[in-house]
Order: sequence, then C-alpha cells, then structure tokens
Amino acid sequence: MASYYTIQEAAKRLGITEQKIYYEIERGRLACQEIAGRMVLLEEGFKALKKRLVQQGMLMTPAQYCKKHGMSRSKFDYRKQAGYIKTIKLGGKVFVFGKIYEV
Repeated sequence: MASYYTIQEAAKRLGITEQKIYYEIERGRLACQEIAGRMVLLEEGFKALKKRLVQQGMLMTPAQYCKKHGMSRSKFDYRKQAGYIKTIKLGGKVFVFGKIYEV
C-alpha cells in the first residue's frame, strides 16, 4: 500500500500553509486523491512538492543557507539553538526555511 499524507500533515512537515498545498493542487502542479472523504497526497507527490520548494529556494540545506548569508556553521548552529533559524528534518536530511523565516 502506498504511503500518503493528509494536507494538514504535509503542510506541517514542510512548514508551509495548507493554502499553498491547495493552490498547487488547483493549478494542476500537485496530484492528490480522496481517501475516506479526505484529500491526501501520495508519497510521490509529497516528494515532488518538497523538491519544488527546494528549487524555489524556500527550503535549503544548512550549507546553502550559510553560504547565502555569509556565516560560519558555528554561527548557524548558535542561531538555530537560540531559535532564530527554523529547521525541519525530511527524509533524514535537515532543511532551513530560506525565504519565510530569514533573520
């Protein structure tokens, strides 16, 4: 059986709004299915959305963030620990919100 995420779960895991996901669905950029009366994203759709967010610069790796902002990794770690930089873990990798939560 295929893995899937509800719209709410996907939004929370990616750190974006549910409206952004619905927008992508309405524009035909993201496929979804209805299971038990709820709209869900299949694993492939979730990965495609994550990839698109990375390409748009909304999610980036810590190394990319440090390079873009001209900071050392130790300064990045300090700011992350202090709560100035928000990160999420997806598929065993850490990502930083590039456009939304920049300091």
